[in-house]
Formats: sequence, structure tokens, C-alpha cells
Amino acid sequence: MSPLASWSRLLRFKDASGRTLLGEPVDSEVDVGLASFAGTPIKVNVYSGTSIIDLEAQPTGEVVEVATILCPLTESEVGSIRCIGLNYKKHAAEAGLPLPKVPVLFLKPATALSGPYPDPIVVGKGWQDGQADYETEMSVILGRTARDVSEADAMDYVLG
Repeated sequence: MSPLASWSRLLRFKDASGRTLLGEPVDSEVDVGLASFAGTPIKVNVYSGTSIIDLEAQPTGEVVEVATILCPLTESEVGSIRCIGLNYKKHAAEAGLPLPKVPVLFLKPATALSGPYPDPIVVGKGWQDGQADYETEMSVILGRTARDVSEADAMDYVLG
């Protein structure tokens, strides 16, 4: 199956002038998260479009420096976030919980989205009693409808 898009690592970001853009790192080896955290400049090839879901996004020829990395998706693009909990043995052990016999499924609202560091993580007053669990979530964005896909073909459906 052919790739879903012409890019492999598309970022949504703001440049120095405040424009929200899409782009792919010029250096394909750069760890964007670490570079951003360290304050190391990140140069990107700008792509057309306004959403990483736009499979037609193409390089524009413009190269800019990232000022602020944004969350890849906007709240309006997400709807709800579907999650699987206790899917790592180590996490279940840390929480003192037995491994579930079936996956623990739960939802988060789109308002739970936040961008990478240094975006603040807002914890509502109702959760500031020491019981809030801190962890990060890994997201997978599917680029096409999938159902009963084999493990061998699964990556053909992943957009990012």
C-alpha cells in the first residue's frame, strides 16, 4: 500500500511572526521534543494546508524556524479521545492493580489536549486533592477507516 501522505514527520507550529504552519524537520534525525526543550533551533520545510489531517499537504519551498510547537490536532479536529488503560504490565504493577482480562477503555474530552512542553497542564480544582495520576499518553492518528486489520497491515493505516 502506498504512503498516506507525502511527509513522514509533520509538525504543527508557530513561526517567529506568529503564523500557525505545518512543516517537516529539515534534519530528519533531530529529536524535535528534545531540541525544543533545550532551546535548539528547529528548521522545518513548510507544507501547504492548515491541518495534519490534510493528506494533500505538499512542501511549499519555504524554510522557517519553529518558535512554538503546537498540539498536532486542534480540539475541533478531535471530538473525543479514545483511550486504553493499564495496557502495560509495569504501569499496572506501579498502581498496585491486577492486569485486566479485557482492555480498560475510557474517553477523554478534546479539551484534555495540550501541546508539548512548555504548555501548561491544567488540573481542575476537583482533582487537586493528590489523587490525580500523572503520565503521558501516546497518540496514534489513523489516516483511513480500519476494521479487522491484520498486524502486518496495521501501519498502512497510521497517519502519524
